[in-house]
Amino acid sequence: MLATLAVMPAAALADLPRPPLLVLVPQLGLGLVALALPDGLPAPVRSLPLLAAGAAALAQTNLQPPVDFVATSYQWVGRQVLPWTAVAMLAVVLLLGTWWAARADHRGGWALLALLTPLGLLSLHILAGAADGLLHGAPTPGWAALAATAVVVALVGPALLPLAIALRGRARGPGPVAPDTRCPACGHTAGRVA
Repeated sequence: MLATLAVMPAAALADLPRPPLLVLVPQLGLGLVALALPDGLPAPVRSLPLLAAGAAALAQTNLQPPVDFVATSYQWVGRQVLPWTAVAMLAVVLLLGTWWAARADHRGGWALLALLTPLGLLSLHILAGAADGLLHGAPTPGWAALAATAVVVALVGPALLPLAIALRGRARGPGPVAPDTRCPACGHTAGRVA
């Protein structure tokens, strides 16, 4: 995560073009999610990033950019590769979430809520294209549509997690009452009712 944060100042110091924010912000979001993972993960789970990198290297031959691709352009990556990355991440989160939900575990739902913003930013071109296409009939989204969609994703995604936490706390109620607990209003002891 620190390397991702260091890309922008390093690019400025080296007088090189920096990667666009639509590449850097999802990486930072995923880095923040990774920081919340427990330390002692099993070996198969720890090997998943290596397997994903190997699969991406094998698939790279099929994902070659067009012949007239310019090495400094990220537009092709933003339109072609990033949305498929979001689809793969969403599929993994939904499969694991379904598996956990079958065991009455809510981690899948929380993971989906935490990943909504990175998923939205990875699929920014699709979301902006849908909004821009509906409003203006444009085949590819313009800069204004991309910027507006990025702002909406950046605001709505993080707002849903505290909202879900508040709703979950409200749905649970006050919790169990111990048998010797006194009522704060009248001082009556909660005893067993026969």
